[in-house]
Amino acid sequence: MYKNDPDSRQKANRCYKEGLLSLKKGSLVQAEICFKQALQQAEPFAPALEGMARVYSRRNQINLAEQYLEASVQADKNWIPAYILKGQILLQKEDYDLALEELKQAEARSRAHQLFSMQKNIQPLLADAYAGTGNFNAALLHYKKAQSQNPDDKTLQQKINATERSLKLVKGRGRALQKIILQKTVSRSDIALLLIDYLPAYFMADTLRNELIRDLPVTAPRAQAIEKTVRAGLLPLLPDGTFRPSDRVDRAEAALFMEHILKEKHTGFQQAERGNFKDVEFWQPYIQAAVLAVSLKLIPAGNDGYFFPKRYVSGREAVEMIYRLAEILQLPSFPAHLLRNKSPEAEHD
Repeated sequence: MYKNDPDSRQKANRCYKEGLLSLKKGSLVQAEICFKQALQQAEPFAPALEGMARVYSRRNQINLAEQYLEASVQADKNWIPAYILKGQILLQKEDYDLALEELKQAEARSRAHQLFSMQKNIQPLLADAYAGTGNFNAALLHYKKAQSQNPDDKTLQQKINATERSLKLVKGRGRALQKIILQKTVSRSDIALLLIDYLPAYFMADTLRNELIRDLPVTAPRAQAIEKTVRAGLLPLLPDGTFRPSDRVDRAEAALFMEHILKEKHTGFQQAERGNFKDVEFWQPYIQAAVLAVSLKLIPAGNDGYFFPKRYVSGREAVEMIYRLAEILQLPSFPAHLLRNKSPEAEHD
């Protein structure tokens, strides 16, 4: 039978602190021994259970880590580090809604027990969780709180800048767009939805063409967006008359889309000179589109002269791309000067 008297708890706490020190030194084996010794002294002992979760988390044994965290919370519902670690694991799994719940619990308990020193660990994670759910206003608020509590953390300013940019991109936009910006990849129908949102001037009735699309999706918003963008000449159909709305968009296809729209809609359009990428052959049909997109900063250049044509476009990249496209289409003349003497390598100089 486990002892749970004050002396045992004191010994357990000492073992727990030794375990934390071993973790700091990177000795997972020694840390595990210390935490198990703590549990032998007092069971259940929430800190030691949470310590075991840390060990298994670092070993990437996430299921075991989560089991120990659940046991830690059951042993002591006010053991805040367990909620923080649960939030971290959920953020790594990109389960932002559940991470937000755990981190809100951590924040509420730290305030209730006046453990304000823990806020510096909670606020950055809480901000990441809000950003992951698309609540950029809340994310910005918590990033700024985190920055005031962690002034030496240089990554926080970068996150603040990125969040402010996200707010600018989605300001006044619908919920569908706010969901797209969070996606790891985008489909062709996502691109259609974004074009409808950012380029409303190109959907006047007298500019629309008659096009028969053989594979419109069932959902009305996407079907309407595809129909409008194709009829407005913004997106092309495939040779067989299909649109393939669910197909994911890679950088090569995105560049071709941008080239097609600029050629159709911008007076004075000029084609980019044929350029060189280390991973794009001169005969491939998207080489000029890739140079055009990189030169106009519609698509960021790859590293060291690479374009990465088959890399899928993320939601964030798609929104940035179409936001920039809208800016270029509003210019009185095509910015041909950006294409002069440009090469993919020059983007890195």
